Amino acid sequence: SFSLRDTRKKLLKKANLSDAEVEILPPDTIRLTFCVRLPCASIGGAASPWVADHTGMVIRRSETAADKLSLPVIIEPRNIRYDIHYSCREKRKALVPALMLCTIIQEHFPNLKVKEIRLTNKGSLEAQLSYFNQPVCHVIFRGDGSRQQYRFWVERFLDAINDARRHGDQRNNFDLRFDARITVY
Repeated sequence: SFSLRDTRKKLLKKANLSDAEVEILPPDTIRLTFCVRLPCASIGGAASPWVADHTGMVIRRSETAADKLSLPVIIEPRNIRYDIHYSCREKRKALVPALMLCTIIQEHFPNLKVKEIRLTNKGSLEAQLSYFNQPVCHVIFRGDGSRQQYRFWVERFLDAINDARRHGDQRNNFDLRFDARITVY
């Protein structure tokens, strides 16, 4: 016999699905509705077999469309061997701030591209960002930021670069400080 509950449980065991619904539509139709996790960063390196969605859920690259996407890289402070320590459905809370920063930049700042974010032991994010495909700027975000704070910091970062450009400064490296929370070098 066919069980809606068992079918849903089997679907949710797939790491690349975040939700699923199964229903019977009379007389002879079964409707499957599911949400697929969209990877937003590669974990540990560009060729790593692991990717994470915006919630911090780590999944195998082979179970997603990650090979068709240009994903930023997130590197954790300690050298983890991802193939040994990660299970397919492990959620990594430590990744969430970096994933939040990636998502904010992708959604709101089309001229800015995240190349890499390194998580430090001190809780800061060291990001390599490229603005208008120019050489990479290294930016350090310190402290725990909310989504609103990260967006504010990125806006201030871009304002500082644009202000310098308007005044004729064409450098690719900047030394700026915003409330001792962001350093750009």
